[in-house]
Amino acid sequence: MSSEYRDFYPGRRVMVTGGRGFIGSNLARQLVDVSGSGRTEYVSWPLERKAIDIGSFYAASSKFKGAVGRAPTVSLREGLQRAVAFYRQHYDHYVDAAAAGST
Repeated sequence: MSSEYRDFYPGRRVMVTGGRGFIGSNLARQLVDVSGSGRTEYVSWPLERKAIDIGSFYAASSKFKGAVGRAPTVSLREGLQRAVAFYRQHYDHYVDAAAAGST
């Protein structure tokens, strides 16, 4: 996270999406697609948790770009591909084999 953004929006989080916004549900589908494994399943939100349901969301980088004057240099898809490759390469560092069911 750039220091310019931290100074402009202290304590806030930002999603940087690769220049184009996206609808939240598409993120899971893209992640399954770029990883070549997994699946998505949409289920009804539990009624007892309705009060915390954010519903659909749209994410974009415009606030970040406006704050620091920079834009993402890779697409969301390429960023997901890089993340999947990184975590596959460093899997053992992040997931305990015993806890993961001995992968």
